[in-house]
Amino acid sequence: MDGANIEMCEECGRENMFIFGMPVEEVEALGRKGYKSQEFIEKSPALKQALNQIRDGYFSPDEPDLFKDIYNTMMYGDRFMVCADFDDYARAQAEVDKAYEDEMRWAKMMLYNIAGSGKFSSDRTIRDYAANIWNVEPTEEKMPAPFETPAPTNPSS
Repeated sequence: MDGANIEMCEECGRENMFIFGMPVEEVEALGRKGYKSQEFIEKSPALKQALNQIRDGYFSPDEPDLFKDIYNTMMYGDRFMVCADFDDYARAQAEVDKAYEDEMRWAKMMLYNIAGSGKFSSDRTIRDYAANIWNVEPTEEKMPAPFETPAPTNPSS
């Protein structure tokens, strides 16, 4: 789990989230070992079928090559190790489906996530970055609207 997911679990509760994928340590170890997406594709019949359908134009019969870049990226690039996480994603998605069927459970999870999401607002994040990363002070100066001509900052007389 990465830092963002850890923070979200702290705010919303782990039981109200659906976490999937390799922990950071496993991702790093797999990268050092030499990640090959084909190894994971061969081990996962569902992933192999999905990629073959993409390759064969199943999802875009009028333009069979439309999604070939996705196929090629997963087969030969996959720098985000999507193929390695696919089966765990499918497991988590099955948990989502089950939770959604239980209206009270889903409503509770939804409310905890809404209540815990304030920390992740863009306003708070920008203030935090401004103070702790960029080391800049906020200003009350307003930017002109895109259609307005900005007033000169140093007018000459």
